[in-house]
Amino acid sequence: MPDANHDVLTGIRSLILLWSEVTDIVGERIRPMVLHSSDGSAPSIKLELVSGSQQNFLDRSGCLIDGVLEVTSRSELASEAALVAEMVRSRGENPSIGLDGYSGSVGSGVLKSAERIDFDSGGELLDDGSESGLFVHIDRYQILFEIGG
Repeated sequence: MPDANHDVLTGIRSLILLWSEVTDIVGERIRPMVLHSSDGSAPSIKLELVSGSQQNFLDRSGCLIDGVLEVTSRSELASEAALVAEMVRSRGENPSIGLDGYSGSVGSGVLKSAERIDFDSGGELLDDGSESGLFVHIDRYQILFEIGG
């Protein structure tokens, strides 16, 4: 299953795109692995599987991905980066109805579980050669994702 990581990231992207609490801020600037240069300093989200394992089913009908998903929210304002991260995590509700605690169909697979295990914040310089930068908020989720089966 060479495209399993891609399936996970595009599936989670398609889920987040359904949530107006997030897209009202970032639009469609939710990218697997690499942000587009056209995103510039606009609020955006990067999705990346940073570690994990893949267990293929014996009949080769699919696999399970058990890994850590990083959701990096970026903005010119620290408060906006934190708000975007919170909207992805909980959609502003308690108990959470966002990614933290989510299980269900996503894209071509099933997100069996997602639990936020860690977070961090900081800054990063833009890739345009200037001294300008963005605030980032990174949430890490332990996920279990099933493809096929």
